[in-house]
Amino acid sequence: MTKGDLEKYPILSAIADIRQYWNPATIESKINAIDDTLDFVYFIMQCENIYDIVIHDDEADLFNQLRLLDMHDLILLIKGEGGCTSILSKWINTNFDIISRGRKGVYDCYTRDYKLKTLIDGKGDI
Repeated sequence: MTKGDLEKYPILSAIADIRQYWNPATIESKINAIDDTLDFVYFIMQCENIYDIVIHDDEADLFNQLRLLDMHDLILLIKGEGGCTSILSKWINTNFDIISRGRKGVYDCYTRDYKLKTLIDGKGDI
């Protein structure tokens, strides 16, 4: 992990104290490597401090599906500072029912696939 990496991806500094899960930690590292609950809570709290954002429990419970890069991109997306990658689009559409409870309207514009699936399955309308 270089100084440039830390500047470009502040999320890497959130894991500085819990590096036993990654050797070495990279932006491609999977979040599910953090298997200790307290370490995971610490990691989330560090991300909240670094990015000045509140991460909802519903979202945090689903972060284990993402890489550090994806979480970095997701936080920027929530803050309105980034775009939606294909991985995030899939994550949002897969978990929309859960994650949309805490952030009304934030994820709606990325749910085309979710809305189509709902229509095809006959569970609702757009």
